[in-house]
Amino acid sequence: MSQDEKMGLRHRSKESSPLAKKVVPSGKGLEDKTSKIKHKYSLEQTQIAICLPIMIGLWILGQKFTWISKSFHLQYQIGEGVYEVGSEDLYFVLLWVVIHTFIRAAVMDLILGNLASWANIHNAKGVQRFKEQGWSLIYGLVSFASGLYLYANSDYFLNCDALYLGWPQDHLPFLFKNYYLIQMGFWIHQIVVLHIEERRKDYYQMYSHHIITCALMFASYYLYFQRVGNVILVIMDVVDIFLSLAKMLKYCGFTNVCDYVFGLFMTAWIILRHIVYNYIVWHAWAKAKILLGDTCEDLARQNIKKRMCYHGWEIDCFVGLLAGLQVLFIIWMYLIARVAYKVMSGKGADDVRSDDEE
Repeated sequence: MSQDEKMGLRHRSKESSPLAKKVVPSGKGLEDKTSKIKHKYSLEQTQIAICLPIMIGLWILGQKFTWISKSFHLQYQIGEGVYEVGSEDLYFVLLWVVIHTFIRAAVMDLILGNLASWANIHNAKGVQRFKEQGWSLIYGLVSFASGLYLYANSDYFLNCDALYLGWPQDHLPFLFKNYYLIQMGFWIHQIVVLHIEERRKDYYQMYSHHIITCALMFASYYLYFQRVGNVILVIMDVVDIFLSLAKMLKYCGFTNVCDYVFGLFMTAWIILRHIVYNYIVWHAWAKAKILLGDTCEDLARQNIKKRMCYHGWEIDCFVGLLAGLQVLFIIWMYLIARVAYKVMSGKGADDVRSDDEE
């Protein structure tokens, strides 16, 4: 056999080696995986790089243009620390969409990422999920504390009738108006985040939830049912806090503690989202119109003029949105029950609601 034939045989043998076949795809797969991880880790930094110049630019432009400056402070002040409701409140809300996105990205990148490393979470997916749930926990605690403070110091504390008595509640204290508008910005921001994060298998349920929640926030604000919104936000925050904490414990490997917190979450979910919430919906359907008094149509027939009145269909739409949210809660309750079954079977809590990818 000639030297050239031997060289060709060795070359063909090398190409047909099983090891060679494995090395090339493996390297390519590793490169793709590395690229994917880098993309995930740069996502928060990209949001910071976008949001920070927007906020600075709006502040600078606000010094020259009055309509932009309205984004940085509350509108419609009518007295010392008292405000009315108006369309220009949307400037403040939209600015907070950007602020929420910036704060979320900064906290996830600068704090929660390091916390994940400290907790020995090195899997890229696990780190990302840990950061997302960490932010949800932080915001949930702040939202719950501020909402509960306003609720506990209100004249409608544990009194559903008072949610509608004295309508319209169009004179809002400084703290309450800030709280409500910032919450409106947060839920719009949640829709943005839903399209930033990797799509989950319950994307359409979450998207529907955020749309309905935003519709409820705007409807309750501009129809002067902010008290109802305050109560619902508080009971929602309690459940979300337990859920985020359970997920974080799972990612950290604390399976037994995770199962215990999941039990608290499930208990809170059933009590607050299927009992208390449904009572609020029933109360709105059965008593709101009675407590509010005559509708605009009733007043017109009686030739009575009032500063403000409501239409019956507005209450019907409001109750319909509340009921629509309950439909989603029932769907999620089914998924939660599946997780509970796994826990009782000794398999541990595994979030089938949103952590699995399609």
